[in-house]
Amino acid sequence: MKTKRLLAMILCAVMLIASVPTVWAAEDSVRVSFLYANGTGMQTLLPLTVTDGIAEAYGYTVPAADHAGAPIETVTVLDVLVAAHAELFGERFTKQTTREYFIADNSFMTKAFGVESSNLSFTINDAMPHDDKYLQSAWGGYYTGYAVDTARVKDGDRVTLFMYKDAYWMDMQPLFTDYPVSAGKGQPFTVCVRGYSIMPYGCDKQENIDKNMKPLSGVTLECTQDFKTFTTLGTLDEEGKLTVSLPQEGVYYLVVRSTYNDADQGEIPLIANYRAVEIVPEITASEPVFNLNNIPVFLYPSVRRVESDLQVSLVFMVLRTAAGSRELVKVRMPWFTIPMQWFFGLFER
Repeated sequence: MKTKRLLAMILCAVMLIASVPTVWAAEDSVRVSFLYANGTGMQTLLPLTVTDGIAEAYGYTVPAADHAGAPIETVTVLDVLVAAHAELFGERFTKQTTREYFIADNSFMTKAFGVESSNLSFTINDAMPHDDKYLQSAWGGYYTGYAVDTARVKDGDRVTLFMYKDAYWMDMQPLFTDYPVSAGKGQPFTVCVRGYSIMPYGCDKQENIDKNMKPLSGVTLECTQDFKTFTTLGTLDEEGKLTVSLPQEGVYYLVVRSTYNDADQGEIPLIANYRAVEIVPEITASEPVFNLNNIPVFLYPSVRRVESDLQVSLVFMVLRTAAGSRELVKVRMPWFTIPMQWFFGLFER
């Protein structure tokens, strides 16, 4: 018994040590979802792997610290944009040709994807990144936003480069406030989209953003799987909601773009935005699911009903096979069930 406990402790230590290099490596590169929103046009890279320092490698100047004096030591939005251009233009995008495609000098962008413009901006996870120091002035209060070369990016972030289309930069940032991550094939689900003008409120307090948030009623909701072919699903109601269903399995992207008809300001351009929804096989009430993913790890010892770990594994496999052949119940067994049963069995012997 003591020997097995010692082996279990050694196993834990090995697993912890083995995971350390992975954690360190994650600081040097991240995987993000990238979107370039140019009016109704959309260019996506899902996902995009970005290495820290790629901007410098292509000849861009990166500051050592941000406006608050904090050092820049991780991937920035500038790195993401350089990586996106390198991915899309391939061998044409070199250290000698970068300015033909993308220009960012002194934290200010004047060209992207070969199009010159001083109306470029960006968001991280649908928000303008800023510090946490709120400043008051005669024109109101605001946080100081991070520039393209000082805004840090983490693994899993969504980075959007967009071009203002409104003459006064009142473009609205759509937010998917309600939508399912997954839905059954042919089964209805509801989507809710609201939005606010990001230039005047993007670096304001959240309470002020909420006050200026509006349901995007009348805006068309579309879906796509490749961002080339779009299917209209309908228009959002007065609450910014629409109930839809998708007939085929797969990953779909819900999309809003074009304009919003504001009662006071007229047509306001939208910053194109999207969310992914996975359509899965329909699960009916007559098919209950016994899913071991819902069992907390610390309860594994209590669910073991027999002495042999191999027996436990076989029981689940037989149950799953039998249930599937009789179409009585669906049993889902995660890949880690067998090693976890074995691991906790070491402590029980």
